[in-house]
Amino acid sequence: MGHLHRAYALTGAICTTVAAQIPGTLVYEAVSDEARASGSLRLGHPSGVMDLSASIHKQGESWYVEKASAARTARRLMEGDIYISDALA
Repeated sequence: MGHLHRAYALTGAICTTVAAQIPGTLVYEAVSDEARASGSLRLGHPSGVMDLSASIHKQGESWYVEKASAARTARRLMEGDIYISDALA
């Protein structure tokens, strides 16, 4: 938390997810009809996959984002060794 993702920044991923729902964008043309209908997107990157979703609507000539979300995968918080005395084993 508080750091950019080494492979794909979350802010960029959310913008990509929103762009996937706006007709006329390159991202819109690249994603499937199913992804557009669901509002969900799976972005593959060198470190894995990000699951994202966005809810948008158009009012007049402007697009508005109502909600955007991203799922993070668990990451290793600690690595270490435990030594147990033979007396306790």
